[in-house]
Amino acid sequence: MQKKIIISIFILSFCFAKAFSSANTDSLLNVLNNTKIDSLKIDLLNLLSNSCKDQDPQKSMEYAMQAKTMSEKINYHKGIANALHEIAGLEYDNGNYSAALNLFEKSLAMREKLGDKKILLHRIPEWL
Repeated sequence: MQKKIIISIFILSFCFAKAFSSANTDSLLNVLNNTKIDSLKIDLLNLLSNSCKDQDPQKSMEYAMQAKTMSEKINYHKGIANALHEIAGLEYDNGNYSAALNLFEKSLAMREKLGDKKILLHRIPEWL
């Protein structure tokens, strides 16, 4: 009986997490579609990439690449660093460890130049 309750709780928490993630993604997309500020769009694209990486890695990569491209266009270094970080995580998940390490090192170097120490400590991936 206890096993059934534990399994039920696990399944319900998994479903809740999926629903929350989907709602979070929808909210981010809504804000993205209604903003005119490029740097905010880039930050939202990076958040979207992170938000959907488990459910839809391909879409996550598209968001990160779009954020990187837009960031490079307007010379937004924080956006580039965040996009590189997201792409590195996706490359790692795909088994492209060398590419992941290279991208993460680029992101880390950009963050160091920006003096972004709080983010550096908070977002170091567990696989490094």
